[in-house]
Amino acid sequence: SASTTNSSLLWSMGVYGYSATDSRIYVGEAENGNYYYGSTTMLNNTWYHLVVTASGSSWTLYVNGVPQTLTAESGSSNDGYFFGQVASGTMQYAIASTRRASGPEFYFGGSISDVRIYNHVLSAAEITNLYNSYNSQISLGGSGQSGSVSLGAGLIGYWPFNGNARDATPYSDDGTVSGAILTTDRKSRNNSAYGFNGTSSGIYI
Repeated sequence: SASTTNSSLLWSMGVYGYSATDSRIYVGEAENGNYYYGSTTMLNNTWYHLVVTASGSSWTLYVNGVPQTLTAESGSSNDGYFFGQVASGTMQYAIASTRRASGPEFYFGGSISDVRIYNHVLSAAEITNLYNSYNSQISLGGSGQSGSVSLGAGLIGYWPFNGNARDATPYSDDGTVSGAILTTDRKSRNNSAYGFNGTSSGIYI
């Protein structure tokens, strides 16, 4: 369940304002300011498949299955927020909102569908498999398009947003929706994504 109180943000992924006309994806550790942004320019009204892996202090960001060249952030230009881990006794993750105890709040304006957490670092093959076979209806225990890489192995959190914010894994870490509304996903399926207003809405886990 989600806490109703603010918490410290440990790490996050979101939109970085590289310039007035160029937005990138960023990832990093929020509390110590170690942020990095990717090399792909993000376009409005376009769906993207995003994967972040972390091993120690090393981050890898994939956009549509392609590993990004990461550049250290030189300023505070975080314009939106997708997902991150927070420090709280009851809340572990926040989607589309930082939910921080102090400092500026960052919200994401747009739609998000199919959020997953794995308990291991996904390999490049697994990420390619996941991107190529992307389907929010895929079986949790199923294999990918090639049948050689399982997408269910190590999956400890899965929010497909099929009409609700429930966790589809046995862990049942259901999300609490605050201000977000169900909308269509990238395949135009109704009630298969959540829309966020960019100013106050989020999902808290």
